[in-house]
Formats: sequence, structure tokens, C-alpha cells
Amino acid sequence: MEYLSRQEEMVLLTVHRLKEESSLVEIRRFLNNRTDKRWSMSSVYIPLDRLRNSGLLTTTTGNPTPKRGGRAKKFYHLTEKGIKELLRVKKVQQTMWDGLRDLSAGSLND
Repeated sequence: MEYLSRQEEMVLLTVHRLKEESSLVEIRRFLNNRTDKRWSMSSVYIPLDRLRNSGLLTTTTGNPTPKRGGRAKKFYHLTEKGIKELLRVKKVQQTMWDGLRDLSAGSLND
């Protein structure tokens, strides 16, 4: 069974955190603020599209607004399948980290 990429995991976690405010722009803003990486629109949109096609996300369309030139925003929502996949990845990561001694640059020589 294939695992989520780290990028997909971060996008799913962001959608979960933002709840009803999870538009492409807000997801990107959140990721830019929480990571040491500048996320381009495509680096967020591509995994969003892939996750939606995989059934881990669904979308709804908001009302058109004058601010957006009459265009409606698309909002992303985590599905039950998406929640289960996040929990599966979390469990695997915890298993991989369990039992490791202190991890530091000097620990490579231990």
C-alpha cells in the first residue's frame, strides 16, 4: 500500500486545521507561515488535486464575490478516507520513531 508523501500529508493536515476556510490561498498562506519553505500555488494545487482524485478530499464552491471578479472560491474538505489515511501515516511514523535514542548530529558516530 502506498503512503502519502510528506507534501500531501502537510496539505491534508492544513485542510483539517483550516476547516471551512480551506481555500487554495488560505492553505498556501498557512503552509508558508508554518514551514521554512515558500509554497508556490502549483506546489499546493497539484497535491490538492491528486488528493481529491484519490477520494481523500472533497470540494465545495462558495458564492461568487466582487473582490474575485465574480469568481467563486473552491474550498477543500477532508473525507473519512482522508482522516483514516492521516491516522495510518501518523501510526507508521510513531512506530518508526519509537525506541530511538537521542537523535542529534553527533549521534551518527554512536
